[in-house]
Amino acid sequence: MAAYTLVAATMPGDLLSAVKWAKAGSKFTGFLASFAVFGALGFRLVRLRMQDWLRTMESDTAIVIGPAFQRVDHRAAAIGEIGACLLVVEFAMIVWRNMAASHGDMFAAVQLADSEDYAQLILAPGLIIAFWLAAKGHRGGWKAALVLGGALAIRHLVTGRWRALINPLHGASAALWLGTLFVIVVAALPVIMKEPVTRATLGSLVAGLMARFSPLALFSAGFVGLSGLLTSWLHLKYFAALWTTPYGRVLIIKLVFVACILVMGALNWRRVLPKLGTVEGAGTLRRASWWELVFTLIVLVVTAVLVSMPSPKLPA
Repeated sequence: MAAYTLVAATMPGDLLSAVKWAKAGSKFTGFLASFAVFGALGFRLVRLRMQDWLRTMESDTAIVIGPAFQRVDHRAAAIGEIGACLLVVEFAMIVWRNMAASHGDMFAAVQLADSEDYAQLILAPGLIIAFWLAAKGHRGGWKAALVLGGALAIRHLVTGRWRALINPLHGASAALWLGTLFVIVVAALPVIMKEPVTRATLGSLVAGLMARFSPLALFSAGFVGLSGLLTSWLHLKYFAALWTTPYGRVLIIKLVFVACILVMGALNWRRVLPKLGTVEGAGTLRRASWWELVFTLIVLVVTAVLVSMPSPKLPA
């Protein structure tokens, strides 16, 4: 709610009047769901890359660290399970939003949902079960979650329009990048930094984790940038719409906060990551990452507002 208030305070009255707040609320819920689901899956990919490295550690350290990473896996799966439940909540919010158009007819409101919303609803129970199994320690749960997560990212293919695929892939890439960072900060670092190992080992563990996260983050961030430029142009249609239409002005607000995330991410990569290997460096990374996540929350709110607004039309 605080993020919504901050965004609303920065928007003039003409922009506020163009927002469909019920749609923005359901979209925001969907973004949170996506970040939780893809964040958990992204962390699992990072975790798989760490397994061979962890086997090279001394036996005494491995005995201590092994159970710790299992607890982290369970936490990551729980986050993914919450995200999958939010997918169902989003569909319920869509139906509730459609109730006004269907004059209170629940059956008609369900029929007004888009085909990609139905696909999401079908995939959600499978993801809930898969993450539940993963949280119980079943490796098959993670495999099923990865397959279903991939299907969730391309669910817009059911519309038969390839152009409609760019938006969900853009969102999935952002969720894979910053959602994974969220899981690392919330689920992984608190567990790892409490383990009874030497300070040098602790610093090495955090450095190893972030070294295996960085390629995923760089690839996802690059795709987010390219797909963001494409989807912005597809929606704006002409350059002057960026400052002459309500949609374009809200997009500018979003780009400002996205730039803040990119700047902080670049600073962390250039200044903080090279200092990892010590407990102090890990603490600095954790604090800096929290600021990235705060601006990410604001971007999610602004994006939810943006997608609820009508796209600009070409001038006559």
